[in-house]
Amino acid sequence: MFQTWFNNPPVDAVIEVAQNYVTAIAGTMRNGSLTVYSCTSEQFQTDLISPSINEKNFRDPEAVSQVFRRVCKGLPSKPKRVGLVVPDGIAKVSLLRFEQVPRHHSDLEKLIHWQMKRIVPFAIEEARVTYTPGRNIGITGQEFLVVAAKKEVVHQYEDLCAKIGAHAGLIDLATLSLLNFYLVPDQQVSGDWILVNAQEESTSIAVVRDDKVIFYRNSVGSEVLTVANLVHQTVMYYQDHLSGQGLCQGLIRGTPKVARSIQENLKMLTSCPVELIESEETNPVLSITSTASIDMNSIVISAGLLARNSYPEQLN
Repeated sequence: MFQTWFNNPPVDAVIEVAQNYVTAIAGTMRNGSLTVYSCTSEQFQTDLISPSINEKNFRDPEAVSQVFRRVCKGLPSKPKRVGLVVPDGIAKVSLLRFEQVPRHHSDLEKLIHWQMKRIVPFAIEEARVTYTPGRNIGITGQEFLVVAAKKEVVHQYEDLCAKIGAHAGLIDLATLSLLNFYLVPDQQVSGDWILVNAQEESTSIAVVRDDKVIFYRNSVGSEVLTVANLVHQTVMYYQDHLSGQGLCQGLIRGTPKVARSIQENLKMLTSCPVELIESEETNPVLSITSTASIDMNSIVISAGLLARNSYPEQLN
């Protein structure tokens, strides 16, 4: 997100800033295997950060900065270039469909900006816009997964890195980073699958066909009933409007209560296996070598950006 995904130099660490915690990991990916050798995390009051697409996100910037600084001090070495994962709620994610894709890159960018101008609640000139190709539409058409965020909002998170002398070389949304964890080349699921990421501030749902996102929705609120309704609506939309022939897998991330409720709901709606993202068994790519005990559920979002930094052309 926000940066080109080609020829990215490696990052020293990946840091996720969520509504109620900051987590930093360091690791490497070699021969398709991701190793996390360090993880540090700290929770804070939920009212310190209020993810918003158009407003200030930090109620107390200094308090957030202090937590960020302490977490980064727990890494093996001081990071200089980092990957930064930010809340879903700070950006607008849209799937744009074009029956005819412009031949020139500059013309495509102008077209995407023109379309997003009608969607985002601020002037498009104030936005950072990035996109990645989606599924093909007919012979000449294509969908694009587009992310737009207000520069002023993104800068609030970048400034956390600047204050510790680091540069945010890569920035991604939490759920897109989570998707990339399951889109490692030669490892991804074949067919249609669904991901539900229920976080403190919002719930995001994505449906993937092979390696392309064909549905994405973010909704504020994390109550079990609300999430259950969102899941039900998504499955119905998938069947009625996306030529859904059946989901082959469901992946759920969230607090134990919410995640298990979603799991039961999905099982009633589909016949596919539904797994909770809470152990290494949910993905064979990740290897944890840290001497400290690491909760898979807490690092998998950061691990997605760490993995993405090691291979080209995935969700941007």
